[in-house]
Amino acid sequence: MSLCDDLKIYDGYVDVRDFDYLVQCFDPPGNEALNELKVGDCVEVNHNGERFWAKVVEICKVCDIVATVLSNLVFDHPFTTGDNIKFARWNVYSIDKECIKWRL
Repeated sequence: MSLCDDLKIYDGYVDVRDFDYLVQCFDPPGNEALNELKVGDCVEVNHNGERFWAKVVEICKVCDIVATVLSNLVFDHPFTTGDNIKFARWNVYSIDKECIKWRL
């Protein structure tokens, strides 16, 4: 069975399509970059106001992504560092193909 089927999407993720209107200098990844997303890439997402990095472990059909949380989390979440989480592609703030940025 796939992680796509086993995991649910928690409430609290920020939709970057809405956020783009609030912050004019913010440039989220477009459809082309999201379509090229591969297992092993790192992505930055926002849950309950905390932005963090996660490494993609599975891409579910067209819209959902499963990734392992890499960052040490500060805020309260229903998951923690090292957990696999599922979120929608429109929750991706940025993509790091080499998984270098999350360590900065």
